Amino acid sequence: MWSECTKFVLLIVIKEMMMMIDPNWKTLWRGALIHLARQLMYGACLIFLGLYALLARAPYSSALDSPALYSKGEVLEQELLEEGNLVKIAVTKSGVYRISYDELRKLGFQKPEEVGVFGYGGAALSERLSQAPQKILPAVPVLHEGESVYFFAYGATSVYFDRSLQRLRHHLNPYSTEGFYFLADGLQKKAIKPATPPSVPNPIQTDTYSGYYIHERELYSLKQSGRLLVGELLSNGASLPLELETSKNVLEGKEIKLQVGYVSLPSVQGKLSLLSGSSVLLEDEIFRHEEETPVNYLRGIYHLCNSSFQGGATGHFSAKAQFTPANEKAYIDFISVETENKLSYNEGKQFIFRKPTKTTAEAMQFVFSDLPSDVKVWAALSPNDIRELSLSDDKSFVYATTKKDGNPIEFVAFRPGDAFTPRIVGKTIFRRIREHKGIPDLIIISTNGFIDEAKRLGRFHQETEGKNVLVVTAEEVYNEFSSGTPDATAYRLLVKYFYDRWRRETASTTSDLCPIHLLLFGDGAADNRMLSSEWLPLKNRGVEFLLTYESENSLNVNSYVADDYFGMVTEGEDALHDGGKTVSVGIGRFTVRTPFEAHQAVDKCIAYGENKQLGDWKLNSVIVADNGDNYGHLRRGELLSQVINAKMPEMLLTKVYFDAFPKETKNGLTTFPGAKRKLMNALDKGMLIFNYTGHGNPYALSDEQIIKLSDIQQFDYHHLPLWITATCDFANFDHPITSAGESAFLNAHSGAIALVTTARVVYDIYNQQLNEAFLEEILKRNKEGKCATFGEAIKRSKNRLRVSSDEGALVNKLHFFLIGDPLLSLNIPSHRAVVERINGNEVGGKAIELHALDKVTIEGSIRTPSNEIEGNFTGHLFVTIFDSETEVSTLEANRPNHADNDAVYKDYTGLIYAGQVPIKDGFFSFDFIVPKDVTYEKGATRINLYAYAQERKLEAMGVDFSSRIVTGGKNSEIDTTPPEIRLCYLSDSTKRDHFLTGPTPIFYAEIFDNSGINLSSGGLGHQITLAIDNRSDYTFALNEYYQASSLEQGLGKVVYTLPPLEEGDHTALFTVWDVHNNCSQKSFSFRVHKDLSPQLQLSKLYPNPVGRGAPLTMEIVTNAPGELFKGYVELIDFTGRVVSRSNHFTFKSTLDTPASYTFTPSTSYGSFPVEGLYLLRLVATSHNGQQVFTTHKLVIKNNNSGPAAVE
Repeated sequence: MWSECTKFVLLIVIKEMMMMIDPNWKTLWRGALIHLARQLMYGACLIFLGLYALLARAPYSSALDSPALYSKGEVLEQELLEEGNLVKIAVTKSGVYRISYDELRKLGFQKPEEVGVFGYGGAALSERLSQAPQKILPAVPVLHEGESVYFFAYGATSVYFDRSLQRLRHHLNPYSTEGFYFLADGLQKKAIKPATPPSVPNPIQTDTYSGYYIHERELYSLKQSGRLLVGELLSNGASLPLELETSKNVLEGKEIKLQVGYVSLPSVQGKLSLLSGSSVLLEDEIFRHEEETPVNYLRGIYHLCNSSFQGGATGHFSAKAQFTPANEKAYIDFISVETENKLSYNEGKQFIFRKPTKTTAEAMQFVFSDLPSDVKVWAALSPNDIRELSLSDDKSFVYATTKKDGNPIEFVAFRPGDAFTPRIVGKTIFRRIREHKGIPDLIIISTNGFIDEAKRLGRFHQETEGKNVLVVTAEEVYNEFSSGTPDATAYRLLVKYFYDRWRRETASTTSDLCPIHLLLFGDGAADNRMLSSEWLPLKNRGVEFLLTYESENSLNVNSYVADDYFGMVTEGEDALHDGGKTVSVGIGRFTVRTPFEAHQAVDKCIAYGENKQLGDWKLNSVIVADNGDNYGHLRRGELLSQVINAKMPEMLLTKVYFDAFPKETKNGLTTFPGAKRKLMNALDKGMLIFNYTGHGNPYALSDEQIIKLSDIQQFDYHHLPLWITATCDFANFDHPITSAGESAFLNAHSGAIALVTTARVVYDIYNQQLNEAFLEEILKRNKEGKCATFGEAIKRSKNRLRVSSDEGALVNKLHFFLIGDPLLSLNIPSHRAVVERINGNEVGGKAIELHALDKVTIEGSIRTPSNEIEGNFTGHLFVTIFDSETEVSTLEANRPNHADNDAVYKDYTGLIYAGQVPIKDGFFSFDFIVPKDVTYEKGATRINLYAYAQERKLEAMGVDFSSRIVTGGKNSEIDTTPPEIRLCYLSDSTKRDHFLTGPTPIFYAEIFDNSGINLSSGGLGHQITLAIDNRSDYTFALNEYYQASSLEQGLGKVVYTLPPLEEGDHTALFTVWDVHNNCSQKSFSFRVHKDLSPQLQLSKLYPNPVGRGAPLTMEIVTNAPGELFKGYVELIDFTGRVVSRSNHFTFKSTLDTPASYTFTPSTSYGSFPVEGLYLLRLVATSHNGQQVFTTHKLVIKNNNSGPAAVE
């Protein structure tokens, strides 16, 4: 053991000393000693680790095996980076570049002769994992000469040889218009080596080369999808002049190859012509094909056409493009010209030359006809392999023409004075991401502007959940994984690095177990370079975006944007379709564009993660199914309900199927107001999952606009569900305009906590597969009773569908993605609430029979996930009991023309009992009276249970189907006492009649009955109702809005927000029944005033005094509960000067809950107001434009600890 370690240390020392050898060795002795000492210490550490591993029998016995370090050969380089200077530079085109020593000194390099150049340049990284870069910052060969450093750099345009067409072609980097490199004096620089001529007898001689020239303007994205940007529009039969600079050395009479890429619109018949004077250079006539129609969501059809003609040495190419007939349109993508040129340096500028040949083994003798003596010729074999060619007396050289990949070698001839000058980006810091310790549970990639918020979210997961979190900026990722050039594949390689580390440490063979999650903290753009007319304004405003992975297909329904790409890191899948590759990590995205949106998103996710909103709303979920399609959406909704019932039977489903509701048509728009009302009420009450299947677009769910963008922006319900929307492009996040789906997440205090949604057009048959798979995965619970994370669920559900030969299915699942924090999971109670006895009978055997007006006693307990009684559980139990399922039919008026019958489905429509009871030491018991009005269906009753212990922050849930209600039974006590209506009012609790309200008042009633309030819908006319003006269409059944009190048995309240009412005087009649069908009524009158003057009051302001930089919370009460206000807060000092102003926000108070808003007072300079007395003013505007304000005194004191530092 000792001898092996000693040998290893000596090898390191020898290697280091050899690397230090240099002509200027006297100036480097100090550095050599430092590195020698460092490596001796490094070796000593290896010895210690080796002994420790031997004694402990650890699986890894060498520090070099630790994935926390770089691979061999990279460790030393990264250590040197800490001591050296690192400057980023950028190049626009390929060629030789020069930086003078004077410029290097200005950049902070004290010894410019030691400066090297490092990186890959501007070509996009390969998307094949097998071709991933092997070096972090590979050295670029440089030439130090004449007080300058010279190097060959690659720009963002790559030229390659298409052997099938026998033409040169090109490829633009879809992520960057520049190539980036680093200047460094802390890394081992690399000198340009002389080229070794091949041993070829009698090589073929040539004095020509292939010139390649491009005209390509990137102005428009036709579909806002995919990588293709097109240029000039050809329309109205007009001619478009095209000018292209070539070379004066183009040979007369030789063939010029012309290639044109263009896009015609769907259903177009026409002809593209390229003319030079009276000569026709190219014609391409197109015909309409049946499959190429807008029905297939085509935005255009791509055409690539080739031609050739005889040309001469004019130094430029000019032509006119025209598309006919005049009523048709087309867009130019590019025009390329390939010429045969004389090999001569007579134009006073450097030039790149190539000579494509048929085989890779072919070598040629290149002969210059005119070559000044100071011209140098280099061969660019790769970004990190540049060779200098030695010219013979006849100004020629012999060398291979083709690289191993089949593309022609690029040669460059230049004079030192003709070298280009790179753009200096500036000094930078190399993050050394690979040295992050352990396996990150969450990797957050953020824009520079959002990094503080990204770190705040990371700290939450780290401090409250003990997660390993890595937060990096996109630029830091580019620096380390794509040598500074923006590239989406760099995100992927970052993920792959830690995924590979996890695989090595765990020896796992399945990605389903991988704990890594990726959060892309920033919105995306279909045009990653933001060159097109739609994106340029956002770029000019400085809006920061993270990169997206867009498909090459940019014109039809199979075009996609796929965040999944960043998690496709499994080796050996390069040849598969993207939709067929394994997604190895859970991925989510924050579609935020401003620091304010980023702050609100983090606040929202932290609040959800803290799980402070307790309540039985967590047992609710909603399935919404669109109409039409021969009840197809309804049937799919029923299949989804079966999945939920099987995986989590405790979940109480609200079914909103459009075909079961009356429809209305107004101003040409058909709507389902009853369905929308039911959905909005369900959202207000709270739910865990909102699942929609049907038609949609970026502005609304369904053609009937069951939820539209303006609804989402004004949502103010407090319990945030996970939205699953199986519909078309509801969240096309890479579009310039923010979609409705994104807005649901961006709603600061409401909307969605996360969305599994779509960015493109999708198909229902494939949607259903993913929807069902996701529900099964998201509802799986581990041994601790915790659900899978959002990221795990979408990862696993997609992997279940990746094996398919149907390209449509593979592409369709790529259209789905997660908006939100992938590390969050549903806040489902971990414990179980179990019914053990009903009327003294043990459950679990034969169904226990109940009868109308029976008094029923139910007993049970709270159990841990391992089914042990939780004896320390003391709190409250919410009970909801339903009659058996009943059949519900859709309406005949909604029946499709080709359907013979209405659709029928089952639902729990009969509520029997709702109440709150205490739990002590893990046990509960309660009783209730079965209502007289029950359905007597043959099915089982449903007993839903939700419990919480506030002090221990424990929750439990349960469901029981052990009983059923049958006819007959013993005679019960006769109760003739009607219910008591203790309180009844509209919006204003100080009045009992003659209320003055806004157009959407809130109704409140407090009711009591010893026997119990009748909540069953089994008896006709025996429901809780509120009738307005004795109108049947304004009579509202309120059974489901009854909330039992925990203070008194038989006591409860009804809270209901009325729909918009006409201005003027109205009457109302409130009716309530008890379980014995005794009735009480209360009538009142009210006046609706649409311009009711609003009033505000700050009921609470805390903390007050507040520390500098600390958050301040206010609770707001209005005289119009339920009405939405827009407002902002100002802080005014004693001179009357406004020193701080909040962002605008929306708020709405309810009858029993004030609105709440939290902000941290800060100045426009980003500092905090000084200590002192201030006046806080809340300014608000109501829906009718009336403005009102209220004030409150506020004291700010110095906070010694100050705000928490952001690391």
